[in-house]
Amino acid sequence: MIDLMPDRFFHRLKYHLMVTFRWITLLCICLLVFSHNRVLAERAVPDSTLYLPFLVVKDLDPFKIIEKWEFNGIGSGFFFHTSSAAYFVTAKHILYNIETGQLLFPAIGLIGYGGDPNDTLPFVFDIDLTLMNRSKKIRAHDKYDVAIFRIGTTMATDKEGEQKTDKEGQMKYDSGVFRLGGLNAEKSKHIVAGMKSIKKYEEVLVSDDVLVFGYPTSIGLKKHPQIDYSQPLLRKGIVAGKNDNLKTIVIDCPIYKGNSGSPVIEIEYAEGSRRFRTIGLVVEFVPVVESWVNIMYGYENINVTNSGYAIVVPMDPILDLINDMEKEPGVNK
Repeated sequence: MIDLMPDRFFHRLKYHLMVTFRWITLLCICLLVFSHNRVLAERAVPDSTLYLPFLVVKDLDPFKIIEKWEFNGIGSGFFFHTSSAAYFVTAKHILYNIETGQLLFPAIGLIGYGGDPNDTLPFVFDIDLTLMNRSKKIRAHDKYDVAIFRIGTTMATDKEGEQKTDKEGQMKYDSGVFRLGGLNAEKSKHIVAGMKSIKKYEEVLVSDDVLVFGYPTSIGLKKHPQIDYSQPLLRKGIVAGKNDNLKTIVIDCPIYKGNSGSPVIEIEYAEGSRRFRTIGLVVEFVPVVESWVNIMYGYENINVTNSGYAIVVPMDPILDLINDMEKEPGVNK
């Protein structure tokens, strides 16, 4: 007599394994769909970084500048805080005549957005540069194309940390700084970079991804607007190189008038996570210069185009300016 029990056993085992495999497959598919939807729902750049840049405008009337962004924008910049004060950082040539060292404007406006996407109205700061200069709360670097001025002091004592908001530090604004809030002035916050959210020159890594945030108000057709000049634009590239002789950084992001002073963010990838670190500000593009000479008549035609590379001043000279200001007697009053 033939024993059929082993065949039945293996047949049932095979059946149960097939059912189990199908359930595992279905579970994996569900997990993949869930993960995919979750990735799609997440922004590639957090709000705390996306709303870092501010537009610098030359109009002295803060109630009119909002109506004509593209005609008044002269550059970009961002806020930076230490444990005791907050500063605005931008390119030197936006505020100063490089040849004479004199301020170009008696006052400027700053326009930007807070980290709350529901706050659709911008922050507007009216800055009296003449008063800032008189109180020695504005500085320009003698070597690098960077300048800072102090916005105010933080009344609460806290550690120098990540990017934060002016509300968290209970900001007391300096004389000459007048702020108009966003949609909800009491609760709205503008984003401020901190010591732990930056990298110095020696820490910047060639080939790392970077983001440039700013207001290139010179691009586009003004009569037929293609972009919203009231919103910052971002570009993504890499750290193309470093100039160790000049201590500057080269990135492969093309920039245009209005981008000067824009913060540059390096993306760090480590252990499955990302960190966004401010490494400096944009100051100029790298040109391609072509010269054509007419030998017969002695005419020379020079064409200058944008190479797609840009120069970034690192955080080091910015920190030097801040340290000098905070050490000077009488300034921190």
